[in-house]
Amino acid sequence: MKQSVTGGESIRLTNRTAKALREQARRQQFLLRLAAVLASLALAGLAVWLGMQRILYVPLILLGTIALCALLLMLARARYLTLTGQAICTEAAARIMRGERAEQQRIIQTERDMNGIRADLAAHAARREPDEEDEDLYGGVPQVTARVSAAPAAPAQGEPPRRRRRQARLQVLSGEEAK
Repeated sequence: MKQSVTGGESIRLTNRTAKALREQARRQQFLLRLAAVLASLALAGLAVWLGMQRILYVPLILLGTIALCALLLMLARARYLTLTGQAICTEAAARIMRGERAEQQRIIQTERDMNGIRADLAAHAARREPDEEDEDLYGGVPQVTARVSAAPAAPAQGEPPRRRRRQARLQVLSGEEAK
């Protein structure tokens, strides 16, 4: 449910408190505008009645009416903006709290998963037979064997030592280079 704001922008409120604040803002703005209309009608009637006795009262009452209506309309707009701002802040705070709660749930779930993995590994290590030789399965350290080389240990005099050529590193090819 999108709510439109003056200026063509829309703000989506999902929090119940924020929605109530927005509705209260609209209600107060409507009531203050209605009060301005009723006050202007009442003061116009008073200006007519007092204008019958003295014409000087008519411009004074009309100036007072204009000032009172302007004050009520400015108050209506200020209240609307204040309550709408509170609604937006309430919505933002609710979203932050939901995000923190979701993050906390993810942390708790991760800890549960890690504890389950540790328990599984401990149970698997307890079931393992000691004479079993498959170290790759259980993460043991591989045994390093000495390699016997047919090359002489020391190079002959006058001859530079032989060096192994390094293999080219892997390169990522992209675009035209891949062809």
